[in-house]
Amino acid sequence: SLPHLPWMHRVPSFVGFLFQRCGRGFHSTAAPSRSPQVLQERQRAVVSFDVDDNTDTAVTALQRQGFLSAPVYDGGECVGLLDVLDCVHFALSVEDSATEIDDESWRNFAVQMSFSLQRVGKVVGISKRNPFCPVKLRDPLSSVMELFAKGIHRVCVVDDTGKKVTHLITQSDLCTYIVQHAVHLGPIATATVQELDVMQREVVCAPPQMTALEVFRKIDEVNVSGVALVAEDGTPIGNLSASDLAGFLEEDLPLLNLPAIEFLRHIREKQGRANHFFVSCEPSTEFISLVRTMCQNRVHRCFVVDDKKGLAGVVSMTDVFRILLAL
Repeated sequence: SLPHLPWMHRVPSFVGFLFQRCGRGFHSTAAPSRSPQVLQERQRAVVSFDVDDNTDTAVTALQRQGFLSAPVYDGGECVGLLDVLDCVHFALSVEDSATEIDDESWRNFAVQMSFSLQRVGKVVGISKRNPFCPVKLRDPLSSVMELFAKGIHRVCVVDDTGKKVTHLITQSDLCTYIVQHAVHLGPIATATVQELDVMQREVVCAPPQMTALEVFRKIDEVNVSGVALVAEDGTPIGNLSASDLAGFLEEDLPLLNLPAIEFLRHIREKQGRANHFFVSCEPSTEFISLVRTMCQNRVHRCFVVDDKKGLAGVVSMTDVFRILLAL
């Protein structure tokens, strides 16, 4: 059973913590007057969309805000989250249907036009990567952790009607909370990656010279959220993931045809993370240090390297929650 930890309180206490932290990954969708009493600080409002909105308008709004997902409503009721991976899946399907167009700029134009003609309702959820999984403020936070342990990256907090999303909680939010309350973890905090057997040994990889577009195609086809870029000698040199599309603008489309490592360099510099190409740890790394490393570097996975700096495996935030639930 789970130990008695601060994050086992009900959702409102955790939401209050998030408001104090004002974290990048947390967004309030409720008007301040309708927020729970514990929520006293203003927070930037997350965008939301209607099923009848044009997809290009929705994508532009996500990009301008630097968000990876947002609620979608139909008749005043939330029906899902439009996720950046939904947009990737849709763009790739259009790209596949435009293979007869030789000119790269015309293919990009075809993708742009398809987004402008398609309704959000037809795109939301098509990647099947971030399903709508609501919880209510009265629910224990352990219910959020259980969803994260299943691979869900974002959980919606809904009002009593179950129709309106008031907040989004991300895996990163909860991991940050765990780090700040590490004293309550007990022995697991200092247990190593190897001792906990938390590492996944099968890692999806791609050569750094593969185009970014093809790497994202691999992410879509293999049903993962990130791919390690590994040089010919087996040395890992980068990680390309869905998070790299945060703030990705229409004028950035040509970058997708660059080698993945070059795309990564451009995007990370734009995001102010020029030195964060590859985040790694060792089998001897302590659990709490692993979680702290992911939070500090704003990544959802940390690659495990052996004593020869070769790629041994990977630990994701999903794995972190699985370990905690197994206690």
